[in-house]
Amino acid sequence: MKRILSFLLAISLISALPISAGAASAGDQALLAVRAAGIITGDEKGNLNLNNPVTRAEFAKMMVSASAFKNSAAAGLSSFSDVRQTHWAAGYIKTAVSAGWFAGYADGTFRPSDNIKLEEAATALLRMLGYTDSADFGGSYPEPQLSRYRSAGLSEGIGLGRGGTVTRADCVKLFYNLLRADTKSGQAYGLSVGIVLDTAGNVDYTALVSSDRKGPFTADRSWASRLPFKASGAEYFLNGKPASASDMQTYDVFYYNENIQTVWICRNNVTGVYSAAYPSTAAPSSVVVSGITYAITTSSAAFEMSDSGKFHPGDDVTLLLGLDGGVVAAIESSLINMSLLGIVQQGAGISPYSDSFGSTVSSSTVTFTATDGNTYTYPINNNSYKPGDLILLQITNGTITTRSPGKRALTAVVNSAGTSAGDHKFADNIRILDASGENVAMIQPRRLSGMKLNAVNVMYYIADSEGRISDLVLKDATGDALTYGILTSVRETNAEMSVSGSYEYIIAGTPGAYSSGNSAFGVNIGPAAFGLSPDGRTINSLSNLKSTELTFISGISAKNGSKEYGTAENVSVYIYRDRNYSPANITAVSDASAYNLRGYYDKDFDDGGQVRIIVATAKTS
Repeated sequence: MKRILSFLLAISLISALPISAGAASAGDQALLAVRAAGIITGDEKGNLNLNNPVTRAEFAKMMVSASAFKNSAAAGLSSFSDVRQTHWAAGYIKTAVSAGWFAGYADGTFRPSDNIKLEEAATALLRMLGYTDSADFGGSYPEPQLSRYRSAGLSEGIGLGRGGTVTRADCVKLFYNLLRADTKSGQAYGLSVGIVLDTAGNVDYTALVSSDRKGPFTADRSWASRLPFKASGAEYFLNGKPASASDMQTYDVFYYNENIQTVWICRNNVTGVYSAAYPSTAAPSSVVVSGITYAITTSSAAFEMSDSGKFHPGDDVTLLLGLDGGVVAAIESSLINMSLLGIVQQGAGISPYSDSFGSTVSSSTVTFTATDGNTYTYPINNNSYKPGDLILLQITNGTITTRSPGKRALTAVVNSAGTSAGDHKFADNIRILDASGENVAMIQPRRLSGMKLNAVNVMYYIADSEGRISDLVLKDATGDALTYGILTSVRETNAEMSVSGSYEYIIAGTPGAYSSGNSAFGVNIGPAAFGLSPDGRTINSLSNLKSTELTFISGISAKNGSKEYGTAENVSVYIYRDRNYSPANITAVSDASAYNLRGYYDKDFDDGGQVRIIVATAKTS
């Protein structure tokens, strides 16, 4: 069964942060990293106060937070006359001094409230990298230290000179540079304290956020008390979209990162018949509910689904899923009300399972892909569904009902931002499914920008309590539900008493063949759109693509002169030579002086069409 949503949710929950690390500037990347690492944190209101100067005590805390001692700052009596044991930074100062990074003054003071100067900060960070005064800094302080500070890469992005007062904004860059810098022994400092760097030597932000993320937790009325920071001042995301504390509902699954004071809410529930457990009901590590196997990720969920727990095969149950798609908790299905709108993949079938008495029970079921991207198998109260049908499943107080909802269309143009269709606003977390027969594709709202929606390409939609469209099922609106390839051989018979077709093709560089003894599609050799069955063995629809000459292609665009065409993300590229199609990539054929290029598209570009296949033919001299 498909698990599309679980994957998308995992990615979106990690990447949905105040600033996207992938698109952030160098300065933003530094800020994201040092916050996520807990080196620099905000005040009670979350303010970072980046323009404020940094004291020696504050810098000591930052150094300890950027080290292997971050969770074990030293305690005990201070050796400085002006740092009492009760001073908020006493442990940080003692740790930094004991490690040899920082030093006090000849008069026995540390002067914790003094603002730190650049040369002091530079020297302290160099010591963290393993450099020592006796071996590495010849000459008069602080010029050798400042020279090494620059050659070690610690000065990148910092405009301060000797005697300059270091601000919190400067510390963002100083400590980010520290994490990326090499120690004296040649190892990246970040790696030495367990921080992952990417291939470019930058801090891997998503890995850093994940490593310090706490959870999962199941929300109840007192969920805010679990947070080590004020719930009112935190940043929230619900299923990857910006949210607020008020969006948290009972039985939501949530995670938090204390360093960046961010909470991720995961609302992904599955209700259905508990039909099996693996490796056994005595100690289950995964369960099957509504035809899908789910890994169990918490001990409490494993207990509830075991022989000793509340739920047994044959029971109705609701699973609360975490961001990795695993089972965080199991609750009575009567506690959850929900609805699922989707397209039938497999009509009436029979699903056997063992009930709580050990007897084998069979139930009529239907399998469908819902707008959340998952494919479900549920018991049904009629057996009239066939592949490609629209289905609405509702769970009310644990009772499951299914029906064909009919048609609910709209006539409007989607705006350029993909946030509304005419007067119909889209919900922030709108779920869109485009269907071509039983073939379906998840669609991002931006994909519909400028598209005309009407009774032909809209099957049904659901509006939320505010009147915004939350779920939308389209019919052949984008073409994204189809598969694109090249027909290399076509043999069709369409006589009065005999209709058949035999086809050879290449899809994604892989050859295949299909024969039908009772149908023919009326197509020719060349690029085509394939409507394949879910198992890929049957061609349900087949049509040739339209074409246009191309004079320029790149990874994101295709042009004919000044006219630009939309290009599919998974566009296929082939070089045609000696009647053979060889798979290639865009880079290999981008030289328009060497190749004649032709783009093949599924529908007019004003209607959402895209170039699906590019064929390059070498120019003859």
